[in-house]
Formats: sequence, structure tokens, C-alpha cells
Amino acid sequence: MAHPGRRTYLAVNPPPLTDGPLVLLVDDDPLVLLTAQRALERHGFRVSVANNASEALSILEDTAVELMLTDVLMPQMSGITLAKIVHARFPSLPVIFMSGFVGDHAIDLFNERNFIPKPFSYRHLVALVTGALSQDGPFRRQVPASTSHDLGASA
Repeated sequence: MAHPGRRTYLAVNPPPLTDGPLVLLVDDDPLVLLTAQRALERHGFRVSVANNASEALSILEDTAVELMLTDVLMPQMSGITLAKIVHARFPSLPVIFMSGFVGDHAIDLFNERNFIPKPFSYRHLVALVTGALSQDGPFRRQVPASTSHDLGASA
């Protein structure tokens, strides 16, 4: 019930939940890691960050992660290669790919449920992660197939 003369404020950023789903962010760009981490934490997710695929694999060995969000093009190992290794070890772990540099030849590797182009809005990021975590079945095991185009590591 509204009271005359009293202002009502809505929470723009809900406080993080300590028991929210744990998302692993993997990107070689510290700014992307920081901004995506903040956006997800503001919406109740717990977040671990990795600067490269090796760090991500190490985290996954010791931590019960519920979703991995990875850049496609990274030094040493691409996000696609990382996802293939992850799915061999953790077949039910959902993976979302992100990139600002994937060309037209890679569009058919991804779909709107497992890819977010950079730059992205925080609303889009949160919606995609939330949707992926609510999915069952094939999406949770979906990894792009190999193609004749090399999407390997980039400098």
C-alpha cells in the first residue's frame, strides 16, 4: 500500500546470494572478466574467474561449477578446445561461448542458447546464463563440431 508523501524505492541490483549457482568465467581480457563477474554477482550468481584455459581446468578439478562461460579465442587454447576437454570430463556441464572476433564462418557452430557476442548487455548475459541453467537434455552437452576453419588459439 502506498503512503502519501513516502517514496518507494526498488532494488536495482539485488544482493548476491551466497548459495546461488556457481559460474566459471574464462577470458584473457581482465575487463570482460570483471564486468561479467559483477553483472552475474548482482543477480545472485557466485562466480569464479580464470584468465586462460589452463586455469579453468584447474578450477574445474577442485570446484563444483554449474556453468562455464568462455571466450572463444584465447592464447594457448581456444574456448572450443577447452569445452571439448571439459565435456569429456564433465559431460553435463553447460557451456556458453562469447567472442567479439568470431567470423561468419563460425556462426553455424553456435546458436542463441550457447553464444553471446561481445560486447554484450548485462541483461542479455544474465538471461542467457539463467536460461542455460534451467535447461536439461542436449543443450547441457552441446559442443560445436569441428570444422575446416581453424578456431584455435589466437595471440
